[in-house]
Order: sequence, then structure tokens, then C-alpha cells
Amino acid sequence: MNTLMVQWIRLENLTHLTLAGCYVKFDQINAQRLIDNIWSLSKLIYCYLNLNFGENNIFIPTVMSPSLKYLFIWGSEHFQNEINALIKQTPCLRHFSVLLNIDSNNDNDMKIE
Repeated sequence: MNTLMVQWIRLENLTHLTLAGCYVKFDQINAQRLIDNIWSLSKLIYCYLNLNFGENNIFIPTVMSPSLKYLFIWGSEHFQNEINALIKQTPCLRHFSVLLNIDSNNDNDMKIE
């Protein structure tokens, strides 16, 4: 997977990326690097991720995507605060699908900021 990440940066015209059914045993630093590398792809418009990082199941990029419009994240549950942070880093987003974990003990309505 590390080799693939290095190669993605060289694929200047990559517009679609699918990583489906992948269990990747990364530490938190490498998991974050994978997500940030994906978000850094300048022409990526479609991304389908069905990844499981084990205990380090993080999908919050620290870089902003300049182009990502269609995003599908499956394979793990995410919380509202993670989704809000992810959306802020993906300003061109038009279609989004994710497995969401809503805390049933919380009376607040979900809102995307």
C-alpha cells in the first residue's frame, strides 16, 4: 500500500479511485498519510473507500481536496464530528455516502456545518 501511495502522486490525471474490501494494518501516522495522499490528488473527482484500518480507523483528512465531488466511505462507522471535519476538507463535495453512528442518547439533531 505504501508503494501505491507513492505512485498516486505521479498519476496527475487520476480522476477515479476505488479501494474496496481492504483491511490495512497501518499505524495512525500511515493511515493518516494514506487519507491525506488521497485528498491531495488534484484531479480526483470520485472516490470509493471500503477500508478498515483496525483500531486506527480514521477518515479525517488534514488537507483540503481541490476536486473531490463524489465520496463513498464504507467499512466502518463514523460519528457526526468526524463527518463535519471531513466535509470541511472536501469543499467541492456533491454526493456523499457514509456509514454513520448516531448516539441515540444524544437529544441533539444532527446538523452538518
